[in-house]
Amino acid sequence: MSANQSMTVREAVLELLRSFGMTTIFGNPGSTELPMFRSFPNDFRYIVGLQEAAVVGMADGYA
Repeated sequence: MSANQSMTVREAVLELLRSFGMTTIFGNPGSTELPMFRSFPNDFRYIVGLQEAAVVGMADGYA
């Protein structure tokens, strides 16, 4: 991105996750996180859990 272009927080987060080689995200999104997942990129897989503790266990087991 050139110096005169601004990057959104969403774009920065997705770029950071890609730089770490992440392709799978586990979560239990609330209304605050929904804008992050609109038009979710095809190079990520999002796995939804019904409760936060379950999502942590799922991600831990996956890792």
